[in-house]
Amino acid sequence: MRSTVVTSVEELADHEDKWEMLRRESGGTVFASYALTRTWLECFRGNTSPRVILIEKDGELAGIAPMSYHSYSSKGLPIKVLALAGEVPYRLWLPTTSIMFKPGRNDVLARIIKEMDRLDWNTLTAFHLPGTMAVRECLRIAGSTWSTRDYRPEVNIILTFPEKGDIASIFERKARENLRNRMNKLERERGSIELRKLTPGMISASVDEYARQHVERWTPKGGSLFMFSDNVRFLKEVVRRGIEGDYGFAYDLMVGGEVAAQSMGFYEGDTALPYRFGMNDAFMKYSPGWMLQYLTFSDLRDRGIRQCSLGVGDEDYKYRMGGKETPLLGIMARRGLVGAIDRIARFISTPAAGSGR
Repeated sequence: MRSTVVTSVEELADHEDKWEMLRRESGGTVFASYALTRTWLECFRGNTSPRVILIEKDGELAGIAPMSYHSYSSKGLPIKVLALAGEVPYRLWLPTTSIMFKPGRNDVLARIIKEMDRLDWNTLTAFHLPGTMAVRECLRIAGSTWSTRDYRPEVNIILTFPEKGDIASIFERKARENLRNRMNKLERERGSIELRKLTPGMISASVDEYARQHVERWTPKGGSLFMFSDNVRFLKEVVRRGIEGDYGFAYDLMVGGEVAAQSMGFYEGDTALPYRFGMNDAFMKYSPGWMLQYLTFSDLRDRGIRQCSLGVGDEDYKYRMGGKETPLLGIMARRGLVGAIDRIARFISTPAAGSGR
């Protein structure tokens, strides 16, 4: 086997076809795709740099670890972080990305872990991983290689559309009633409701409006990610490229000529993966988010989509829509001086430590 560590975005250019072939063979999500990974690394090159590990066997790409590197200082201690691409503080993330390797080739996975071990880092993170057998095996080998910290499992909520009829039939009864009542009230009080499907040329203005509303809503509550211009640029690029490449979508819910809510995301096969979702506070009492989801789901089903990943988190509305949980896994490891300090801190914080009990 031959291993390569790619440390610049430009070096990835020759690997797109093989990357995508392996991703589909190994079951990687669209968030682990070459297009999204490269766009993320391009837009955030001021905050992080590639450490993409490629494993080749007999001229074929057999394994990919789409890693990135960033560093910071904590109390004078340098923290060197090796993380999956899509994981850096204060920047938009890529959920459900993962290490990928040919099915059944645990020798390739072991080589990936070995190459990761050789890199210069003292903190490793890989969060929101799909709960597949391949990911569990990856975490098992990582856990036997490094001193890992417990990571609280999270969930992704999956919604399966009915084959025909009203999409809202899968919502809870009370949710269906509220949806219809608020749609009727909104039309009476604010004007006609329209689902606008965005073209690539409309994305820039739509994202600017999304960012403006996000900053307006979240700045009083602690801050908005969209105060950082590179987050705005990344969202524009990744959504526009997705629509151009026929793996992305974007919708505006228009009410009386105003943008009431927005949804942007991706799809692959029969599954949609919404990425960013926003609501205009001026329409909050009408719950335009529910209306946009309802209309978006209907349009996506007409385009051949059969299920929707509602994303990381167990928010109540996802269950009221009829969503079902799937597990998300993760790992954090620390080593060197940082690892030693972390182990001491955890020992001291253990209730029984030094208590004689």
